[in-house]
Amino acid sequence: MWGRHESGAEDAGQGAAEESVEREPRRSLTDGGHDALAERVRALLYAGEEPVATLPVTDGLVVATSHRLLVYTPDGDGPNLRVVEGPNVTGVGRDTTGDDRLRRPTALGVGGGLLATLAGLSFDPENPLATTPTDTGGVGIEGLLSPIQGLFEVVTLVDDLLVAVGVLALLAGLVGLAAYLVGREATVVVAVAGDDDLRVAAGETTAEELRSFASTAGVDYNPPSFRSS
Repeated sequence: MWGRHESGAEDAGQGAAEESVEREPRRSLTDGGHDALAERVRALLYAGEEPVATLPVTDGLVVATSHRLLVYTPDGDGPNLRVVEGPNVTGVGRDTTGDDRLRRPTALGVGGGLLATLAGLSFDPENPLATTPTDTGGVGIEGLLSPIQGLFEVVTLVDDLLVAVGVLALLAGLVGLAAYLVGREATVVVAVAGDDDLRVAAGETTAEELRSFASTAGVDYNPPSFRSS
C-alpha cells in the first residue's frame, strides 16, 4: 500500500481524488467497539487521508491510513500518539516480553545462589584434631591446639553461612523468575526503517487479527528480525 503511488499519477488524479473524497463516505475506523477512540483518531487525519486498517490494543488503537501508521494509546504510560510515515513501516509482528528490570537481579540470584550453594556443599572441612591423640603426656598441649580448634570452627561457620546465603539467593532468584514469567505479555511490534521498533501491549488482539491487519495495510507480518524474549 505505502510507497506504491506514482507521483505523476497522483498529480494527474488529484482533482478526481478530491472529488472522490467529497462524494464518498470515509471508511469506518472500527467495528463499533472503539467509537470514542476512533473519533479522536479521525480528527488527527490529514485532508484526503483515509483509514485502511485498524487494530485494537490494550491502551488504544493502531491505525494504518493511506499515508501513515498511527499508534494512538491515550491510556498508556508513553506518548499518546506515535506516528510513522507509511514507507518507513517495514513490517509488523507479535512478540512476548516481560519486565526487563527483573532480568538482571533474577540472573544474579539464580546464578550466584547456585554457585554459592554448590561451593558450600562441595567443601567439607574436617576437624584436624579429630585424629590427634589427646593423651600425649605433655603439658599444655591443649593450649597449643586451642587456636587450631577455633580456626576450624570459624571455617565451618563460614561454610554453613555460604550454603545458607546461596539457598536464600537461589530462592529469591526463582521468585524473580516466576514474577518475570507471570508478567510476560503479548506485544505488537512495528518495525521502523532506520529507527527503533515501536512496541505496544497487544491486549486481547490475536495473532490472526494482527496478520489480517498487516495484510490489509500491505506490510509484512512477523519479519524474521522479530524474536520472542
